[in-house]
Amino acid sequence: MVPTCRLAWWVFILILASWGLVSAETLKVVSAKSLAIQYENGHELIILSGNPVRMELGKQTIEADRVEYNRDLDRLVLMGHVYYLDTAGQTIRGSFLQLSLADQSMEVLEVNIRSGQVLLKGPDATRAAGRIVLKNGFFTPCLGQSVPDYAFTAKKILLYPGDRVVAYDAWLLIQGQRYLFLPVVAYFLSNRSPRFSLGQDPTNGWTFSASLPYVTAGGLGFTLLRYFQNRGFGFGIDHWGIGAAYEHYSFLYLPPPVGGSTSLLQFGIDYRISTPGWKQSLKISRDDTQAPGVTRYDVQVTSQSSQDPYVRFSLVGSLNADQTAPPPNLVQ
Repeated sequence: MVPTCRLAWWVFILILASWGLVSAETLKVVSAKSLAIQYENGHELIILSGNPVRMELGKQTIEADRVEYNRDLDRLVLMGHVYYLDTAGQTIRGSFLQLSLADQSMEVLEVNIRSGQVLLKGPDATRAAGRIVLKNGFFTPCLGQSVPDYAFTAKKILLYPGDRVVAYDAWLLIQGQRYLFLPVVAYFLSNRSPRFSLGQDPTNGWTFSASLPYVTAGGLGFTLLRYFQNRGFGFGIDHWGIGAAYEHYSFLYLPPPVGGSTSLLQFGIDYRISTPGWKQSLKISRDDTQAPGVTRYDVQVTSQSSQDPYVRFSLVGSLNADQTAPPPNLVQ
């Protein structure tokens, strides 16, 4: 004879299966304490409660204190302590989550999202066409810190799972304090990862460095942002071309040092190309943090013909914006 508690459980499973709620390909109830059926606006609702209710949808995991399933609309409503592991491997927590099983669109209240190494929070979020939108949200890559070393708040945050986070009208927070307003911030979750660093020293105060990746038809690179609490802002680019030649171009403007009046420049041009007859290269560089005002150049043109005459043209030198400074050492 089957014990009463087991018999009740099997009846419960059979009822769910009869509604199509349990399926190896769709939604499966793993555990629940009670089931009820209600009607609302002509729709039949299957209501599950538990501590928590646990469900699986393919590789997705769902947990909540209360689950309402609307079979006509193919929609789940989760309430209480909601936990949702989606197909992208993101964990989404909230107090309320509405999920359409037909198109995977979603609405969440009091949302907390862990996407890769980034944590996002906000009062609400919506998902449509795979993109998650948070309004008046917060995100940080500094996981496990009660007060992150750096984070961002923004009026609007777009999360493209597995690819990038884009924030609009954003503030940079350093240890919880606002330091810098940015119209747009892009943080990539793929291998085109951004580079961030945060530091502090007695001269510059708080320092923040960000290198944000981009891709264009002509190449790829990083947009450079530098911030010094006691000096101001710096900006620049670091770009690689994608044509037949090797092309690397960089430019960085830095504010004057504390107590100084002259801005600092760093730039470089590195261009190299080989053709059946010639090998050509051009290098131009300047780094005011090492040799103020000095621009170095190195031009090489070499014949690659196997026949004489062998020709090589070379031009190496420097230009010094400060005529009173001693000549630089060109040996590198």
